Amino acid sequence: MKLLILLMLVAVAPLAAEWSDVMHLSAGDRVEVRTKDGSKLRSEFVSATAESIVIQDKTVQRSDISEVKVYDAGRRIRHGVLWTIIGAAAGAGLGFAVCPGCANEGSGWKGVGALGFLTSPWKRIYR
Repeated sequence: MKLLILLMLVAVAPLAAEWSDVMHLSAGDRVEVRTKDGSKLRSEFVSATAESIVIQDKTVQRSDISEVKVYDAGRRIRHGVLWTIIGAAAGAGLGFAVCPGCANEGSGWKGVGALGFLTSPWKRIYR
C-alpha cells in the first residue's frame, strides 16, 4: 500500500519549473513557448539567455513568456505503463479486500490506468 501511495505521489508531483531548465536545453530540441498574450509557438530550440529564448529565427523575451514545454516522445509510454501498474495494483488490492477468495475481481482497473497513454508528450519545464 505504501508503494502505491509513493507511486501516485511521484506521478502527480508538481514539476519544478525553473528558467535554468530552459537554459539547459540542447539546440534542436522541440519546444512549445506560450506567451502571456495567449499565442503558442512550436519550433526548434536554438539558445536561451537569462532574458530570452531563441527558437528558429525568433527571439521571445522571458518577461513575455508564460510557459515553456519540451517534447518528450517517451512521456506517454512511461505515464501509460505507470498508471496501468497503479490501476492493476488498486484493482488487485480492492478485489482482495472485498473478496479474498474471488479470482480476478478488480482486474478491470488496469483499463482505467491505461488512460495514462493518452497524456501529452509535452513536458512543462518553465511557468
